[in-house]
Amino acid sequence: MQTGFAALIVIAAPAVLFPWVIKPYRCNLAKKRANNALRVIETLDTHDFRVAQLARANIDLLQSKCNCCDEDTSRAMALAASYRFLGLNQRAEIIYTQALRYDRRPELYFNLGQTQIDGGNVREGVRNLITACIYNPAYLDEIGTHHPEVLRAVSAYQRQFAASQRDR
Repeated sequence: MQTGFAALIVIAAPAVLFPWVIKPYRCNLAKKRANNALRVIETLDTHDFRVAQLARANIDLLQSKCNCCDEDTSRAMALAASYRFLGLNQRAEIIYTQALRYDRRPELYFNLGQTQIDGGNVREGVRNLITACIYNPAYLDEIGTHHPEVLRAVSAYQRQFAASQRDR
């Protein structure tokens, strides 16, 4: 009786553990590899053939090993960044927009805004950069003087917020 029970556990354990332990572990390893590759891509010249090679490998890796849940924002960000390095801004924009349904990180708004501007949708891109900079004013340093309308909007928001705090 005990031998049969032990055999059942040995047979059933992998099936039970796969979705809860093994698949998420594989996904975490894939995200780590993808993020390491993105750091390498950022150091390369944009015309280096390895940029496209690494970005495509990232997309394949994230779609095959890490396609377990849509709510995984870190996966979405790595996947969208890989599409951006390939110049596929529409695909990246879709992924960033979907990720915003699950998380409201300022870096999502920032990356979405940059992607939209790169793709020619300046109005929406600036709107998302404003949102990112309101959430995290440190992003103002990253956009520099390229978008003075972002700085004006964030400054106006900050003045209005400060006035509302004084009026309390």
